[in-house]
Amino acid sequence: MNPGERLQRYRERQLDLLAAYGELQGKIEESVRAGQADLLAVQAGEARRLAAECAELERAARPLAARAGGDLPGELEGRLAAGREAALEAGRRARTSLAASLRELAARIRELQARPHTPASPFARIGRPVLVDISS
Repeated sequence: MNPGERLQRYRERQLDLLAAYGELQGKIEESVRAGQADLLAVQAGEARRLAAECAELERAARPLAARAGGDLPGELEGRLAAGREAALEAGRRARTSLAASLRELAARIRELQARPHTPASPFARIGRPVLVDISS
């Protein structure tokens, strides 16, 4: 397999990864809205894995692009650039949604902290040692 063919395979795999990343960001956004923290954590891990694999392919493709000398069709490069932009935009939307959810949660925590504390029930202290003045 010559460098041009390998480069084309790498770029097509990157397109697949970028499409999967964009879809996953949409799912992350839905999980944030639904308040599903456990699912969100799993999806964030998967997003990190996809991004790392895509970056690894890009690092491997750079030397091949230099050796291939522009054998890659411009249409594929255009689709790859559009895929990158779409994935970045999906990531921005998910990040914005998550930031809004975190701000809402922080406001709720502040609200709960500001509530007046009710005194403890006298029955809550049963069994705790108490100092008793026997001389009075």
